[in-house]
Amino acid sequence: MNLDFENYPKIQMGYLMIPSPSDDLKRYPEVYDRFCGIIYMAAKVGGDSDKYFISKKAKDAVHIRSALSEFVGVEEYVMQTYPNAVPEAYRLYKSSNPIFHMLKLLRNFNIHLSDSVLDFKPMMVRTLIENSGEFEINVDFISNLSVDELKRLKSAKDYSAELLYEMVRCFEKEQHEFGISTLIISSALDYSEIILKAIENNVE
Repeated sequence: MNLDFENYPKIQMGYLMIPSPSDDLKRYPEVYDRFCGIIYMAAKVGGDSDKYFISKKAKDAVHIRSALSEFVGVEEYVMQTYPNAVPEAYRLYKSSNPIFHMLKLLRNFNIHLSDSVLDFKPMMVRTLIENSGEFEINVDFISNLSVDELKRLKSAKDYSAELLYEMVRCFEKEQHEFGISTLIISSALDYSEIILKAIENNVE
C-alpha cells in the first residue's frame, strides 16, 4: 500500500450549509444521487433522536453505517455500471488517500463487527462573513477507534500494524478538525470528482 500521509486532502473548514456534489456529476444521475445519499446520511449524524423508539446512540450508528456503506457502494456500482472505467483511477484500495482506506475499513467494521460510537466536544468557530463573531458548536467524533479492533477485519490484513496505527492517527487528526460528519462529507466530495473523471475518461 502506497499511502501518502502528507499530501492527502486535509480538512480546512466546516460547512455552514450542507454542500452538494458538482453539477457536472448530474450527467450521471444515479451516481450523483448516491453521493447525495452519502452527504445526507453524514449530515444526519449527531443531535438528539427525534423518534421515541430509537435512541440517540442507535440513530447515530445507523447514519454512520449508512453513510459509510453508500461511500463504499459507489465504487461497487461504478465497477458494474461503467466496466470501461480503469479500476486504478477510482478503486479505493488503489488510492493513496489514507482517509479513503479508513472509511472502507470503518464500513466493514460497522457492518461485520460492531458500531462506531460517537462522543462530542465544543468548538468555537466563525463564518467567512466579514465581521462575524465567534460562536460555539458541538462536533461529533468517533470515540472507539481502535487498531486492535480493526485488525479483526479480514480486509485489515492488507495493512501492516504500523500502517494501521498511522492511518488511525491520521483519521483522528482530521475528524477532530470539524467532526466526523464534515470528514465524511468532504471525502465524498473529493471522491465524487475522482469518480466523475474516471467515468468521463472511459465512456464509450
